[in-house]
Amino acid sequence: MQDVAPDRARIVAPPPVIYLGVLGLGLLLEWLSPTRLLSWSLAVEVGSAIIVFGAIALAAAIRDIWHVHTLIGPHKATTALVTDGRIAS
Repeated sequence: MQDVAPDRARIVAPPPVIYLGVLGLGLLLEWLSPTRLLSWSLAVEVGSAIIVFGAIALAAAIRDIWHVHTLIGPHKATTALVTDGRIAS
């Protein structure tokens, strides 16, 4: 009988590391070649709105994942798949 590999995401790096890498690249590019597309106050408002909506979406996703008692870590085996608020097997 063959060993079955655990069902898990095949990721290059954990999502926060990918996010921080892209953020760092953007900051480096802005430092090397500054742009002023938005006024400072408008940029703060737009950035704040993006952060708030992202936090709400993250909280909803974590709630759904915890509701089906599966793991959030991408390196661990999955026990359920959450899609559109329904559990898929």
